[in-house]
Formats: sequence, C-alpha cells, structure tokens
Amino acid sequence: MKYLLVGILLSLIATIVSFGIWDVQKVSAITSIIGLFFIGVSLITSGAMVSGDRMRANFTTESDEGRVKRQNISLNSFLIGLPNILVAILFYYLLNNS
Repeated sequence: MKYLLVGILLSLIATIVSFGIWDVQKVSAITSIIGLFFIGVSLITSGAMVSGDRMRANFTTESDEGRVKRQNISLNSFLIGLPNILVAILFYYLLNNS
C-alpha cells in the first residue's frame, strides 16, 4: 500500500512541476516517462523478458528467499509506476478531447 502512495506522490509532484515549469502539454510526457521506467523495472525483475529455458534455469538455481525478494521488488515497482501511467493517460485523454 505504501508503494502505491509513493507512486501517487510521484505523479502529483510531476504534475505540479510540469504545471509550474512547463505547460499542461508536458504533464502526460513527464508522468509517462516515470511510469514506464518503473514498469520496465518491474518487467526486468519479474523475469518476463527472458525465454522459457532461461526462466527455468533461473528458477532452479534461485533460492526461495531470493525469489520472494525479486517478486516483491517487481510488485512494488509496478505499484509505483501504475498511478503515473494512469495520470498520463488521463491528461492525454483530457487534452486531446477538448
């Protein structure tokens, strides 16, 4: 839950900075960059970017504690990136439909 709040806080800070320094058009770009970074970290740490034989090899050589830690990092980075992607989609939709 706290990682979701961190993601919301990051998207709020990015929105305020974008309004203060640039214009409204940059809000979706800044928040999407932050969101895509954390979603990318989530994909890399989850092992979703490797082939099946590499995933099996990693699974057999990995300890249970290491697997749980890796899954937690993946989930937490996804929860940080999700609010940023949602804010980016919201501002993109609002700005292009008005």
